Amino acid sequence: MLVRRFSVKSQLNCALPSTLFPHYFSSSNENNDIQKVFGILNSTSTPEQLKQSLKSSSVFLSNELIDQVLKRVRFSHGIPSQTLEFFRYTGRRKGFYHTVFSLDAMLYILGRSHMFGHVWDLLIECRRKDQTTIMARTVMVVLGRIAKVCSVRQTEKSMTDARNVYHSLKHRYRPNLQTFNILLSGWKTPEDA
Repeated sequence: MLVRRFSVKSQLNCALPSTLFPHYFSSSNENNDIQKVFGILNSTSTPEQLKQSLKSSSVFLSNELIDQVLKRVRFSHGIPSQTLEFFRYTGRRKGFYHTVFSLDAMLYILGRSHMFGHVWDLLIECRRKDQTTIMARTVMVVLGRIAKVCSVRQTEKSMTDARNVYHSLKHRYRPNLQTFNILLSGWKTPEDA
């Protein structure tokens, strides 16, 4: 009886770290897959090469993997056009929906590269496919990128675009106090909000 309790307890102790902290004990295969896809993004030069390389890599493109690849591209200042093609390619798969994190990361990458036409196109695409991926944080990411890299005139035009997006979505999303203050500081009048 004592031996039985000891063995159950020792089994529990062995299982606890990996179940409580799965991030720290992630498999090296997962990291290898992230590195492999990241390498494909950096080494291919055309959308066709990218698609072919992804297909031949036999890597399962899960939401978690895509999130991690986009995170790596964001912090390594990877190639935005190839990353956008990767984002769209994975998003076209039947039954696949990007996470809010992956959309925000992609918008950040495009905004940092001054590719605002692609930012608006991507927002429209995502709105058509799955409106739940566009959150208040998503709008804040876009506005932050616009304000950081654009001139005052471009920012004013973009704020007009942002106001239109906000008005089309305001019945679905109620801004909290902080978001409302940001909107007021950008638009200057309570009537606009």
